[in-house]
Amino acid sequence: LLDAATLSDLERALGRAVVSDMLALVPRSVSDELERLDAALAKGDLESARRHIHTLKGFCGNLGLCRLSRASLR
Repeated sequence: LLDAATLSDLERALGRAVVSDMLALVPRSVSDELERLDAALAKGDLESARRHIHTLKGFCGNLGLCRLSRASLR
């Protein structure tokens, strides 16, 4: 699920504590974004849905959450 090289790069650049804090935000952040995506889809707002998918992809990709990032491409 996690890309070790990306996490290692982040830890070198930001420090382990900052990366740990960022990862602690993942479950809630992803959940919130998925709720926004569901709401956009329920309204038929495809442009907003695309933005939420893009946000998920970027968020997950930047943190080395490769499976989640790839899943958002589907």
